Amino acid sequence: MRFVLVLCAGTFMLLSAVAHAFIGWPSVREALQAAGNPEELVSGLAAGWFFGTASMATFGAIVLSAGRRLRRGDRSALGSVRWIATCYLVFGLAAYVLRGFAPHFLLFVGTGVLAGIPAFVWRRRDEV
Repeated sequence: MRFVLVLCAGTFMLLSAVAHAFIGWPSVREALQAAGNPEELVSGLAAGWFFGTASMATFGAIVLSAGRRLRRGDRSALGSVRWIATCYLVFGLAAYVLRGFAPHFLLFVGTGVLAGIPAFVWRRRDEV
């Protein structure tokens, strides 16, 4: 039943990508414009922001796909989940420390842990 954790992690990744795009960016854009930043800078940052959003959505889709495969007993997708979980965990911890312990980044840590537990701690094939 550990595949449920993978499915939950993938779903959370997709939902957070949607929030990143439709809740996060508008407030960041507004703050950048209110600070008088040139539109060229704001547009450049938007490109990076939306690449991050697309990456988060892609990671979520890969993890969901892996969860479906794990449900059928196919553990071959665990390698992808391990890399994605590691990325979320390392990024979240680094950002948490480097951004003055901003609790927002603990969401990345939690997502990495949620995906990482079943990916790194799988014991037997029949536990899928």
